Amino acid sequence: MIEIAVLGPLNARVGPASVVPSARKPRQVLALLALNRGNPVGVSALVDELWGDRPPRSAEATLHTYVKQLRRMIGSALGPDHVLGPKDVLRRVPVGYRLDAPPDAMDVSRFERLASAGRAALEAGADAEGSELLVGALRLWRGPALADVSPGPVLRAEVLRLEELRLTALEERFGAELRLGRHRALLGELTALASRYPLHESLHAQLMLALHRSGRSWQSLELFRGLRRDGGPRGDAMTMTDYLARTPQPHAPVRLLCFPFAGGGASAYARWQHELDTRGASVDVLPVRLPGREGRSGEPRFTELAPLVEELDEELDEVLASPHLLYGHSMGALIAYALIRRRQERGAPLPRAALLAAYRAPHLPPPRLGSDGDSDADGSDADFGSDAESDADFDLARALVALGGLPEALLGHPEWLRALLPVVRDDLALCASGGPTGGPVRVPLHLFAGADDSLVRVPEVTAWRRYAARGCEVRVLPGGHFFLRTHEGWLLDEVAPLVRRYGGLGTVHAAAS
Repeated sequence: MIEIAVLGPLNARVGPASVVPSARKPRQVLALLALNRGNPVGVSALVDELWGDRPPRSAEATLHTYVKQLRRMIGSALGPDHVLGPKDVLRRVPVGYRLDAPPDAMDVSRFERLASAGRAALEAGADAEGSELLVGALRLWRGPALADVSPGPVLRAEVLRLEELRLTALEERFGAELRLGRHRALLGELTALASRYPLHESLHAQLMLALHRSGRSWQSLELFRGLRRDGGPRGDAMTMTDYLARTPQPHAPVRLLCFPFAGGGASAYARWQHELDTRGASVDVLPVRLPGREGRSGEPRFTELAPLVEELDEELDEVLASPHLLYGHSMGALIAYALIRRRQERGAPLPRAALLAAYRAPHLPPPRLGSDGDSDADGSDADFGSDAESDADFDLARALVALGGLPEALLGHPEWLRALLPVVRDDLALCASGGPTGGPVRVPLHLFAGADDSLVRVPEVTAWRRYAARGCEVRVLPGGHFFLRTHEGWLLDEVAPLVRRYGGLGTVHAAAS
């Protein structure tokens, strides 16, 4: 069967035989079909990739010629006696074409699987295991993605997405190894990458930390002073903050700040930039990183809402001065709403709209998970111990699994759960610390509820209407509490038109009446 590598020069083989064409446009076709392995690629997307907004009149016929060339190469490599023919590998489907290959036939699939496993290990506090998995993922890269393919607009977005995933994996690996005390071993690699990516804030911050821990504080200070003197690694006048998972684009038409659910982190929104780009929504997606998780796992967590919102307001003030939207899922909805109220009270610029998902209106009691220690669960499925607190932990873990917030396999890893559940408990304490229940906010509210959410019912989400002074819309999506994960495509299909709707408006000020 065909094996394809895109994390470097394009390489596609059937057995020992290469099936990569030498001509530029057929290579583009193969690359785009490969990156969408198992899914149809529309003729319109292929035409856009090859010719942009100026396709020839014969575009579809020429595209079919390129597909025939690829099939001839695949057929020759398969040989006449193979059980599959070239049309079984590169199929014509109603909307376009589909390349069929097993998931492990793609290096990018293996990379994403290893990186996801590494991220899960880091979230559970297993830094050594997580670092090892991330190293394995990064070893699959042989150079820049599709290094020998001249990309059109569609492939260019894919290449940017892959590069962002690689940088995220690097940042997470560096964070883990810094926590493991391997700062000296990282200096060379961090120095080279910080030089290559002068606008990447997190890499510079990690380099400064590695220098400081290696006894070279003066160099760390000089690097910091250089960043401040030059306006910071963003290349504009914004202040550096740990609260953003990626560097803001200085001239984005609108920004979308995304707040995580309880126990979650910024990685929940890792795909949103790419997915919204492909849906034609021009937006700068900025996942918000809260302390005590993922890349900030060594920092103390907030257990009360008010001080967190106060710090967010201060740290993100310059980012929020530009046109922006807020999205919050579950706990993130409460944080986003509280931030709007604080900024409204002090007359600061407000978002053009707030997208609030899977959380009860603030005047209702916050959702409860687990049974506060009085469950009849005996902990027999995992070695938590026999005391009430351990039983309650396992009961909480089972509740999260039932909601789709944790993989069921984690129930067999009590050491991971012991590291993860304190984050969830602190976040639940934050939700219970007393949300704002004052008057309405002067921004449009767009509410999202899961049709099968057993934790937050649809009427509890629609109860947010009383807080909307500028209009309110409700959307009920398939799935349960974590439809953000299980039905991400459905959700983004709803978010993209909202981004386009609010992308051309002026800044909203709290002083508006």
